Amino acid sequence: MARQVLNYHDVQLYESDVALFAGREWLNDNAINFYLQYLTQTVALCNVLLMDPAVVSCLLHQCEDEDEYQDLAAGLDLTSRQLCIIPVTDNDALGGDSSHWSLLLYSDGKFQHFDSSSGHNKHRARRVAESFELLLQAAGKHDGDGATGINTRLVEEVQDAPQQQNGYDCGMYVLVLAEYFCHQHADAQAHREAEGGRRTNCNCFKYHIAIVQYDPQLGQVERNMEHVDKMVASLCEEDKIDVLMLSEMAFTGYVFKSKADVAQVAEVAGQGKTFHWCQRQARRLRCMVTCGYVEKESELLYNSMLVVSPDGELVCNPRKTFLYETDKSWATAGDGFRTWHCPWLDKTISFGICMDINPDDFKAPFSAYEFGTHVVENKSDLVLFACAWNDFEDHDIESYPTLSYWAQRLSPVIDALGKGEFAKPNCHFLCSNRIGTENGTFFVGASCVLSLKEPAVVAHAGRRTEELLRVEIFDAGEE
Repeated sequence: MARQVLNYHDVQLYESDVALFAGREWLNDNAINFYLQYLTQTVALCNVLLMDPAVVSCLLHQCEDEDEYQDLAAGLDLTSRQLCIIPVTDNDALGGDSSHWSLLLYSDGKFQHFDSSSGHNKHRARRVAESFELLLQAAGKHDGDGATGINTRLVEEVQDAPQQQNGYDCGMYVLVLAEYFCHQHADAQAHREAEGGRRTNCNCFKYHIAIVQYDPQLGQVERNMEHVDKMVASLCEEDKIDVLMLSEMAFTGYVFKSKADVAQVAEVAGQGKTFHWCQRQARRLRCMVTCGYVEKESELLYNSMLVVSPDGELVCNPRKTFLYETDKSWATAGDGFRTWHCPWLDKTISFGICMDINPDDFKAPFSAYEFGTHVVENKSDLVLFACAWNDFEDHDIESYPTLSYWAQRLSPVIDALGKGEFAKPNCHFLCSNRIGTENGTFFVGASCVLSLKEPAVVAHAGRRTEELLRVEIFDAGEE
């Protein structure tokens, strides 16, 4: 049985696919599609379409009537696309053998064909363009018969397209060109926005996330702050970070022996050392900073999270609602999960702290999914989750059991997205966890970003490694 090595959004990559990149091999459809999907998630703006080779094959060999073209055009969201990047092969039948890849580009009513083997795929590219034109008609992007100047007979064969020097690199040329055109398109749009002083009509965003995962030393607040200062020193305003996340009780440590010990590191919201650290970083990077801390209000202590704006203001202060055994000796429970609308990102954010994602007191039914249901009810775009997650498998080095559990606890969100019943196009789960041990408790790391639509792991840290996890997440926006 073929061994799957990666599940990346809609692509399942197998050992045999990966081997094609290492040897002198012709890349298959799945290998091509993996990298195009990677570009979609990391480089391409949402008005760029990178077509799956299987979809191109479906377009050529299976679309027969207007309804089928309309369904495919709608699925590809063709009306919003300004640049379409289409892989072309020399197979003439569904499931037929192929020996050569080339790239067809569509933009501004024009087709350009880039062939690394001197026009080998010229006639196939024209055939794909003809079928794609029918797709454009179905999407209402032009009226046919060249009404908007589209003429597949004038597919431009780019004469100075880079040429391969062997018989197997055609797929790599297609991928390199696809990446180049994604960057070129993004740069051109950024230039137009800079000149015009406004956004273009591309209803999409890339969010830049930085997540700190490290081993805080219990009670050593200043030492821990200096350590994280060094970890984030490489970040600057030009990185355009949107969110910098730290874990639960990030600078104090977690497993204290008494309430009196916890009280010594407690802070009034918006006044203590943790707040001033977050404020300094938020102003330096011009981003939101979130960080877990011990909050003091009169005689009460809370396990809380600071949310600091790019201007250095405390804009939200969620409190842990479901207390873990370690918390119960000193913390007061918050009065409910917190969701807040971020005005500068224009996104609805739900906040959770560690035990919040579990069944209440581990006594509520597992299927109650209290936190996941809250996220659905509040139509959240993002979930920011700070934790000091621990387990007893200190010998295990795999992150996926932990990631899988968190995803399972968000089943209401995943199910609603899968059924098209969620109020937003996607929801991303951002988690900052810690590593190390404290008083016999082992922390599992695995800080991550999950896309709940598929669901899929966008990125994750290891179980034992200090990392500054930097991730770009793609958001298609709302119609």
